[in-house]
Amino acid sequence: MDRDRSRTVSGRELLDRFEAPNGVVAEVWGEAAPYGFENLLHARVRLRARVPGSDRPYEHQLERIGVAPDAVDAVLREAAARLRRNLEPYLSHPAFPERFRARSSGRSRVLDRFPGAVA
Repeated sequence: MDRDRSRTVSGRELLDRFEAPNGVVAEVWGEAAPYGFENLLHARVRLRARVPGSDRPYEHQLERIGVAPDAVDAVLREAAARLRRNLEPYLSHPAFPERFRARSSGRSRVLDRFPGAVA
């Protein structure tokens, strides 16, 4: 376990990578660091996706605090699988790059969800 713990605690580890048909390339990185006590860790999984035509990446992360050192690899792998399962369909949508670019540049269209509502 010391080998796995030192690898995970000392830096980031690439857990997953996928390319969507719309050109989005996502990488999922995992890391863990000591949390308050020597026997507990703070595990974090971050998804960072390059979006075609945008200078800003799409980012999302999941965290778990108080992870036992012998469970950290399983926690990181489970969180990475959950990120992929939930975000791959969203990032793969054909309209995602255009909508992301519009939102990140401040040009997003404001939709009136409740026609006739008084603001």
